[in-house]
Amino acid sequence: MGIDSIVRQTDTAEHFLDTHLHEKFDMVYLDPDRRQDDKRQILLSEHSPNVVALQNILFDFASRIVIKCSPMYDYEMAVKELKNVAHFYSISVQNEMKELLIEMQQNYAGPAKMTCIDIQKDKVVQKRFDGIKQTNAITEGIGQYFIETFACINKLRQQWNYADQEHLMAIQAQFGWFSSHIFPEHTMGRVFNIKQQMPFNTKACKTYLKDLGISKANIKTRGLKFNTQDTYKNLQVKEGGEDYL
Repeated sequence: MGIDSIVRQTDTAEHFLDTHLHEKFDMVYLDPDRRQDDKRQILLSEHSPNVVALQNILFDFASRIVIKCSPMYDYEMAVKELKNVAHFYSISVQNEMKELLIEMQQNYAGPAKMTCIDIQKDKVVQKRFDGIKQTNAITEGIGQYFIETFACINKLRQQWNYADQEHLMAIQAQFGWFSSHIFPEHTMGRVFNIKQQMPFNTKACKTYLKDLGISKANIKTRGLKFNTQDTYKNLQVKEGGEDYL
């Protein structure tokens, strides 16, 4: 690549740290191996190298440590496993959660900041939240528009704070489902125009779809006894089209 400022060393993290005690760096970045015995591990303490066990030594090398984590890793577990967590970066690509980055800073003692980022085809959108305190003081209601907050926001459970800042009404906040009377121009979420709402009933929904000639739909199910695929079968519709249920 024509880059001459990189020195590659094939070594274990433990041995490298033990033999380079005199060196100082601006930042240490780690992407630990998440597999053990061909099984994917979630906890940082189960990765290789074990970042949790090495964190004190790492701070001898740099005042900033950044760890790339599994998208399944929970930020609250990071606060328990790690010291001096200063910032979480939750990254999704077109609403699909990809990775969680954790930044640790030596001697940092405040609440961890959070930045939610969604990488889209033509732009990158992001929202920053200070601290991890959440608010549940959101008005419930259904307006003209349905908003589903992006996965990067839901991953850090900041959908309550986001809805409060954007003056959204809650439909099911725990799922990131909100509503608004006004079209949200710069929302970090998917926006739908609500055509119809009704209590969930398979027979009533089938009649509604049949009357409108809808044989294809995109269905998302939350909080019911059966899953999304069962709903397609029960409503006798195929996946696809421009309508969302």
